[in-house]
Amino acid sequence: AVRALAAGLGVAVPEEWLIDLRDPRPVVPQRYPVLIKPNDSCGSIGMEPDCVVRDARQARAYLRRLAGSGVVWALAQEFLPGAEYTVGLVGNPATGLSVLPPLVVDYSALPPELPPILSYGSKTDPESAYYRSLRFAPARLDEAKRVGLEQAARQLFARLGARDYARVDFREDAEGKPRLLDFNNHPAWGPEGKLAMMAGYAGFSYAELLGQIVQAAVERYGAAGRPLGGQI
Repeated sequence: AVRALAAGLGVAVPEEWLIDLRDPRPVVPQRYPVLIKPNDSCGSIGMEPDCVVRDARQARAYLRRLAGSGVVWALAQEFLPGAEYTVGLVGNPATGLSVLPPLVVDYSALPPELPPILSYGSKTDPESAYYRSLRFAPARLDEAKRVGLEQAARQLFARLGARDYARVDFREDAEGKPRLLDFNNHPAWGPEGKLAMMAGYAGFSYAELLGQIVQAAVERYGAAGRPLGGQI
């Protein structure tokens, strides 16, 4: 659904195929490589090294694995081989929406036999090669690419009805064109999260980031004509 809305706005998106795992012979993509993950999950669940498949045989094997874990709908997405960026936003369109400096995911220290993805292990398992190897840094973008990412993030924020803060992930295709990976309307906002990192790139402390998010909610609530004593 997010991909369809993004495409309608003119935001570049990867090819995707929704696969019903209740079908005993699910139709697999015809173009490879693709990344396969559960359609109805978050936090990188299902994102494992084997989820990047190079042919129909590997695709069927990973789909069987997902089906065995109880997944009903799988999403196969064109695997984008380029740089991965994330853009943070704080505020609301009606009262002021700020874009934080973009972040790039650094996969350079990852063992070459592993696909460059933000796997589940990268977030949960200190023993994982992903957890040990992945780094994050300020993205060094030319002006046109930075403006394009910022504009796409703003458009998606407004169209999807996000509130107060969000994070938008992009990844470049083989030609270097950023395409939408995901829209996170409720991303992790802990002190170690990517939103806090991007706030730090802008010169804000973690406490200041939290203050900005709360202030955005207060202003949104006031703009709606509701008494501030109500529930945000």
